[in-house]
Amino acid sequence: MKYLKYYIIIGLVMIMAGCASSRQNPYAKKRKSNSHVSTTQLGRNKYFFSKSYQNKLKKSYKNK
Repeated sequence: MKYLKYYIIIGLVMIMAGCASSRQNPYAKKRKSNSHVSTTQLGRNKYFFSKSYQNKLKKSYKNK
């Protein structure tokens, strides 16, 4: 009976750890969805929405 409590507690911890989802960054997810725009109508903003500039933004955000 004494060990049953410990087994139940250990079991619960294992179940909770297995079900925990990894934390996602909502800001980065939103930024990624907003940056996918048709560049044909953007004119001078074409560079801002280019893949190379978006990758540069991601790298600078990750460093913060």
